[in-house]
Amino acid sequence: MIHYITTNGIGNAWVANELHQVDRAGIPFVLHTMRRPGSHYHESAWARRIEAETRVIYPLRLRDVIGALVTGPAFFRRRFLAALGNALFGRREHLRARLASLVHLIVACHWARRLRRQPVSHIHAQWVHSSGTIGMYGAWLLGVSFSFTGHATDLFRDRVALGDKIRRAAFII
Repeated sequence: MIHYITTNGIGNAWVANELHQVDRAGIPFVLHTMRRPGSHYHESAWARRIEAETRVIYPLRLRDVIGALVTGPAFFRRRFLAALGNALFGRREHLRARLASLVHLIVACHWARRLRRQPVSHIHAQWVHSSGTIGMYGAWLLGVSFSFTGHATDLFRDRVALGDKIRRAAFII
């Protein structure tokens, strides 16, 4: 089962178009979004079904953050420590990217903790910035493969740990 993570679900035309093709090909997936979309570009029975099945990560409550920090090492052991080492000491573009990596590792711990008893064969991130960092760390924690789709802004202006994502990706679109 492919777990697909993005910033705002099918509220983005790129995501909706890509997932529509994935669905038409009969490839099973679960869509996760950081936030609910503010608007949709697709109005159809398919879009309503996907939106109803989409799992939303944010907002996180303080207890979710604390729970992720406390249980992350217990659930994911060496993978957690390796991911934490990467967030703390891996090559980053700037200080804001370092802080974003740490925050997104915490979010990934929360997310991966919820996924660990579900069938997850691969994680794909649409956009390589925020959702890509969460996707990379989520895949790392779960011990599954990771890939991403990059566009423009996320590759050039808003990038975070792009080198790590490229090295860890099974493939890149």
